[in-house]
Amino acid sequence: MTSEPRINYSGYLPVYKQIAQWMREQIQNRRWTVDQKIMTENEISEMLQVSRGTVRNAIEMLCEEGLLVRTQGKGTFVASTTMDQRLATGFITISEDLAEKGIPFQTRVLEKKVIPAPQKILERLSLDPEEEIFYLERIRLVHDCPYYFLRNYVVYKYCPGIQNFDFSQVKLFSVLEDHYHLTLDWGRRHITAQNAGSEIAEYLRIDDQDAVMYLDQHTYLRDHQLIEYSNVWIRGNCIRLVADLQRSSQNPIGGSKLDFKIPTSGENEYTSGG
Repeated sequence: MTSEPRINYSGYLPVYKQIAQWMREQIQNRRWTVDQKIMTENEISEMLQVSRGTVRNAIEMLCEEGLLVRTQGKGTFVASTTMDQRLATGFITISEDLAEKGIPFQTRVLEKKVIPAPQKILERLSLDPEEEIFYLERIRLVHDCPYYFLRNYVVYKYCPGIQNFDFSQVKLFSVLEDHYHLTLDWGRRHITAQNAGSEIAEYLRIDDQDAVMYLDQHTYLRDHQLIEYSNVWIRGNCIRLVADLQRSSQNPIGGSKLDFKIPTSGENEYTSGG
């Protein structure tokens, strides 16, 4: 049950901050629960007799704090203590997903360079020997906490000079699409659960034995030419995979599936195909 707000309209504290504090108390006192859809801006503004702009400022303040999340076309929800990662959905990047949810983040670039493709990457991207790739290594932080560690390998012949961009400020796929006019058409992701290991644990500030989600991805152009391969490690205690499912014989959902591989020879793999 939502408590009655007590707003001092003539006080020194701006009204939108008072409304934000009232909302914060609803969440902290569990009157508003995780994933609950809150009242609309119109409903809150009518209840409090304030403008929609004032309510919007209060909501944006709590979105920046990570307490609320906006979902376009659906409304505003109480944020989970973990971040939802959509499973088998449209082909969007992590940064696009965070931006869509209104979750503020920072990107720290650890390394970027043009190098001859290592043998493993030659095979992953079906490249000729001695072909060059652009290598990009980053950490994504949410509330100053490292949630994602990313390694990207991009076929360099499609994007000469890409190493000159500041990827702490711009997004890789946006540069490929907007600057190099490449059509990134589709991708395939495989997701597994594993222990972090010493190297990844250091990047994510977790223990070696902590669980992480490991994701590898191939990105294709419209002509089915491989353009990029990436590895992503995600803190296991901060992410949950979410899928919207529909059971209908008349309208089956296509392009979305779960692949289960029976472990052999000590393997343990769970994958999500595109």
